[in-house]
Amino acid sequence: MKIGPLTSYVWGFIASALTFVLISTSLETVSQDAPQVNMAIAAILSVGLFFGGLKQVTVVHEAVLTFLGARVPIILTEGWVWTLPWFTGLIEVNTQEKSLIIGDDEKLKVFAIDPDTKRSVEMMVKIVVRYQINDVCKLLQIELETVEKNIVEYSKSALREHAGKTDYLQLMTAKDDVGSEIEQTFIAEVEEVSSSWGIEILGLSLAKVVPADEKFRRAMERKAFEGEDGEGYLTEIKRNVEQIKYYAQQMREMEESGLPVKDAAEMILTMQDKSTMSFVKGFQGTGVMPTFPVDTNKKKKSTTTEGEETK
Repeated sequence: MKIGPLTSYVWGFIASALTFVLISTSLETVSQDAPQVNMAIAAILSVGLFFGGLKQVTVVHEAVLTFLGARVPIILTEGWVWTLPWFTGLIEVNTQEKSLIIGDDEKLKVFAIDPDTKRSVEMMVKIVVRYQINDVCKLLQIELETVEKNIVEYSKSALREHAGKTDYLQLMTAKDDVGSEIEQTFIAEVEEVSSSWGIEILGLSLAKVVPADEKFRRAMERKAFEGEDGEGYLTEIKRNVEQIKYYAQQMREMEESGLPVKDAAEMILTMQDKSTMSFVKGFQGTGVMPTFPVDTNKKKKSTTTEGEETK
């Protein structure tokens, strides 16, 4: 049974009125000399009972009522509510829409089909399942951790069922379409049991699909970066070459201004560390680094200056 703040206030007024009647009657029986004092005492205690029972249920939360520590099938909605003080308590549960990320630690792996070799390709997948709590009492009977474990198992089952008969390229490039098919299968399987968990499944989506093999993944990323004619890769090379030329010019200017070669080199390395490191790493596999024309006269001058400093 779900109760709002206004209904709980009615309970509070009734309880306070009964308290007033009982206390005033009891005091009149004990002492009839001061009826006004008896009425005042009864009024103070009844008002204290009402305000002492007011509690706040946080926004986007619902609370299950407990009596002497035991859960009662009564749900109180957000806002200020009245409960019987000293004997009752509240267990709050966030009823906002939640997102359960499955495979965020890259442990969720499935096998898809390679259309060329007809072999299985291991893929790493990240799934996001959205759900919302609609029955707090049922949820507390099972516990949220158990519910989320069940969601994970059902989603993995639906994913493996579709991935096992899907082209891995299709799984990567058309993950929205494949995700909608997996979502339909997942919701169909979970819909019957999710009501007993006290939740409603809102949707499922594929957030990430990549090959599990690192070399295979890098090859595909490079292919996607280069494009059909390799323009993307060449553009990146040209951009980094211009940066290196700029830093080389800065190095020569520093040497001409009299800055020691060692200090100038350290400054340049600091400047170019972030901007050209990715480019330099790209040539580490081949062992070939780009070379640039250097002014021979300036190089001799720099060497002479360095020799004089050493002396």
